[in-house]
Amino acid sequence: MESENIEILLNRYFKNQVTDDEIRWLECWIADPVNRKYFKQVQLVYEMSVRIENEKSFDPDKGWKAFHSWIKQQPAQKSKIMNRTFVQWGAAASLLILIGVGAFWYQMIRTNEAFDAKTKNEFPEVAQSSNVILELTNGTVYELTDKSGQGKIVYQDGAFVLQSKSGSKYRISNSNMISYNRLIVPKGKRFCLELSDETKVYLNSETEFRYPVIFPSNKRAVKLVGEAFFEVKRDVKRPFVVGTNGLQVKVLGTRFNVSAYAADSLNTTTLVSGSVALYKNENDSHAISMLTPGNEGTFNRRDRVLQISPADISSVVAWKDGLLLFNAEPFSKIKTSLERWYGVKIENRISSLDLEKFSGQFDHESIDEILSVFRETYSFKWKKKGSVYVIYK
Repeated sequence: MESENIEILLNRYFKNQVTDDEIRWLECWIADPVNRKYFKQVQLVYEMSVRIENEKSFDPDKGWKAFHSWIKQQPAQKSKIMNRTFVQWGAAASLLILIGVGAFWYQMIRTNEAFDAKTKNEFPEVAQSSNVILELTNGTVYELTDKSGQGKIVYQDGAFVLQSKSGSKYRISNSNMISYNRLIVPKGKRFCLELSDETKVYLNSETEFRYPVIFPSNKRAVKLVGEAFFEVKRDVKRPFVVGTNGLQVKVLGTRFNVSAYAADSLNTTTLVSGSVALYKNENDSHAISMLTPGNEGTFNRRDRVLQISPADISSVVAWKDGLLLFNAEPFSKIKTSLERWYGVKIENRISSLDLEKFSGQFDHESIDEILSVFRETYSFKWKKKGSVYVIYK
């Protein structure tokens, strides 16, 4: 592809006007480190041009001097495009002419470095953590340090911002906007994310969620392993697709819950409002079923069979509001929920207990308090070894 075509494609990408095929091509192109560096430079120019539109005043002389001093220090590099090359500042220079070089660099000095410094201090890189983890498309990993585990990420002014439960806000910088970011919620934590289309996603414990920084013009696609509740912003031109292991959930605008844990053999989609189409494969043109509000579709990944049945909506979505709600649930299922909710391991040495059914609603109770409630109807004991609870007679 010629350099001028790359410039056109990038310009369309930043305006959210590219197709899925073009995004896939860009993903391959940006895998090259030189191309990735060029992309980040053009992205920075575009982002700053948007900010400048709202800028009331700036010093053009100061801005031009800053740019002139900076550009002298940059090595002459070229970017690879398949087997062709072009000077990497071509597209950036074109954009700078349009928005004003002085304004761009003056604005960047004032804002961008401050944002980056704040982000680095708030989100140290980690290899493994019991906190919520955000992995950006460039491989950078941040630990979201809100101790409550109830913070959320929203999309504001062209960037994702972490809002802690206390109300503090911190900008999260993405070095490229092509592929998916990955949000990992461990056991014992929950999280809320607002996507660039204003769709809200509530993530339950032990969940991995992959999402794009900006959706393309024809489809909104995300991937889920675990459990999430979606409040999808209606967009008739761009269906919203949740990809899970074995089942694809497609909607236009609705509220629904998806449970698709890797350790479970069943994927369950529960519809609260709107309509949902279920597909076995991503490229299928015909849905295997349409859900109506108050029903759920349970897909068995082993035998590839889908069953539709009435749903207990209140118990399914209670977790989103910080509640544990059990309605005649077998202890084997309750045990898994408790393990994920409290970040513990429960070893049950009473086989008959797994079949016993319990009901109850819990808010701020500890796991010991919940087990005490269950013990009133079925006699058992337990002991704690670190984060492991052992249940015995």
